[in-house]
Amino acid sequence: MKGDHSGKFTGSKCPSPEELVDLLGGELDAVDTEAVARHVASCSSCRILFGDMAAVVRQLKKSSPVDGPREDLVT
Repeated sequence: MKGDHSGKFTGSKCPSPEELVDLLGGELDAVDTEAVARHVASCSSCRILFGDMAAVVRQLKKSSPVDGPREDLVT
């Protein structure tokens, strides 16, 4: 979605979950990255949500890819 949000985040309200995901994934342009990051730094609710999202991403990166259902779980 890089470029799709160009200059659209005004900082007057909390960013959407999609904008937080885009920030986490490096998908926002420079202007929106700065604006959303500044908001997250100043808003405890967004900071908590962003931290939770970042933790999930870190955990997923540590996980092994799944090739298919485990034999012992197939009924």
